[in-house]
Amino acid sequence: MPRHVALEADGVKALAIMHDGASPKVCQALWDRLPLALTFHHSNFCGGQVFAGLTGPNYVDIEREAGQLFIQPGDLVYAFRPPHLGRGAPAAFSEIALYYGRDARRWTTRGYGIVRDRAYGSTIWATVVEGLDRIAERLEDIRARGGKVVTITRVE
Repeated sequence: MPRHVALEADGVKALAIMHDGASPKVCQALWDRLPLALTFHHSNFCGGQVFAGLTGPNYVDIEREAGQLFIQPGDLVYAFRPPHLGRGAPAAFSEIALYYGRDARRWTTRGYGIVRDRAYGSTIWATVVEGLDRIAERLEDIRARGGKVVTITRVE
């Protein structure tokens, strides 16, 4: 039986199905940390995408799993960046992102466009199956108003 998570922003909920078969380590690590209440910020480079860092007790240190080169609206992505990747950040970090718009596109340390190397792929750990349009309306205003708390909970 597939596992599900609920996302909530400003009282609006969306339902996502987890991809345990494709990314079991990442899914289990995130499931173990639920419920999460994270401040999401809007991406400047990826179109319809919001992201939140996984810090403190929510930090996840798992390398890329089942890297996917293409994303689509509704995908929830996990990313781990080792120290000194890309711009040379000295510390490792991890984050999750939700792609919600048709204009969403990935950004890698190699820039925009099609990256054919799976080493630069993203771990898609869940996909929103209900309520994407409604929650996207709540997330879009992060661009103008700043960070917004989104809760992610288990659906059992």
